[in-house]
Amino acid sequence: MTTRDEDRILKYLFHGLRCLDIGEQLIRTKSIYDFKRVSYVLSEIKQIFINNMKNIDFVVDYLKNKSDGYKRIIDEFVPTNIINGEFKVHITIRNRNIQKFLNICKINNIKVICIHLNDEDHIEQVMTSSYHVGIYSDIVEQMKTLITDTFNDFDITRLKIKSLPSNNGIPENDIDKLFFWDKKSNYFEFHYKIFIKSKNKLRQLKKLCQQQNLYLSYNAFEKPSIYNMYYIVTMRLFNSGRRNALIDNNTIIQYLTRNDFLPLKVEQYFVVYDSNINLDKRWKRITSDLPQSKSEIVRIRHEYRIGDIRRKVPKRSTE
Repeated sequence: MTTRDEDRILKYLFHGLRCLDIGEQLIRTKSIYDFKRVSYVLSEIKQIFINNMKNIDFVVDYLKNKSDGYKRIIDEFVPTNIINGEFKVHITIRNRNIQKFLNICKINNIKVICIHLNDEDHIEQVMTSSYHVGIYSDIVEQMKTLITDTFNDFDITRLKIKSLPSNNGIPENDIDKLFFWDKKSNYFEFHYKIFIKSKNKLRQLKKLCQQQNLYLSYNAFEKPSIYNMYYIVTMRLFNSGRRNALIDNNTIIQYLTRNDFLPLKVEQYFVVYDSNINLDKRWKRITSDLPQSKSEIVRIRHEYRIGDIRRKVPKRSTE
C-alpha cells in the first residue's frame, strides 16, 4: 500500500466522524456553524497511525470512541424510544425446567415456540411469542414487569422487541440508522415461511441459504417430519434504513421464488431491542453473493478488523 493510499483511507475514516459532527450541529442548532470543528482529528489519527507502526486498528478504535460520544449526544436530542404501534416480543429462557415454563405460559395464555437453529449442533431456543400495541418505552416496562411477576424463577437469556416496519419512528434511510441506532442490536429482520416436502428440497434450500447469507430454522413444537414441514428463512440487515431494507426484502422474495421456494408468508420487523444477539452466534451464516441495492446485506462469516490484509482499498473516484 502506498503512502497516498494510506492517506486516502485515513481521510475516508475522518470524514465519517466529520459527518457525525455536522449532524450533531444541525440537530442542536439547525445550522452548521463550524465546518472545521473536528479538523484536528485528522492530524491526530495520522499521528496515531504512525506511532503504532501503521496499524490502522488503533485509528479505528480511536474514531469509534469519538463516534460513540457523538451518538450519545445525538440520541439525547433525537430519542429512539418514541416508536408507537404494534410490536412482537420474544422472551428466551435457558433450556431448563421447560415443562414448568410451558405450564406457566399456558395458564397465562402466552404462546411458546421452540426454534431449532442448527441440525448438526441441535441448537434450540425456547421463547415466548406475543404481540403488544403501544409506545416502545411502555412496552419495555410491561415486559420488565412480566418477567419479574411471571418468569422470575427462570434464567432469562434474551429479551427481543421487534417493531413493525410501518410504525412511525423507524429509521427511513441508511444515514438515520447509522446516526440514531445501534449497529449491532438494532436491525431489520425478515422471515420467509417455506414448505419443504422432500429431503432433496431441504438440501437445495440449505444450499441457497448458505449462498445468500440467510438463516434457516423451524419451530420444533410443530415438527411432523424433518422432510415434510414448514421452515423459516431469515434475513437480517444491520446497515439499512427502511427504504433499502424493503428493497432487499423484495430481492430475496424474487430470488426464492425464482428457485422454486415461493414464501407462503413473509414477516417484516425492525428490532428495536435485543439484549443478547450473541445467542445466535452459532446459527449458520455464510457470506452472501446476492446482487444488492445500495444498502448492505451484512457479512458475518469473515469477522476481521479493518486493518486485515484481506480488506480491499477503495478505488479513488474519477468523478
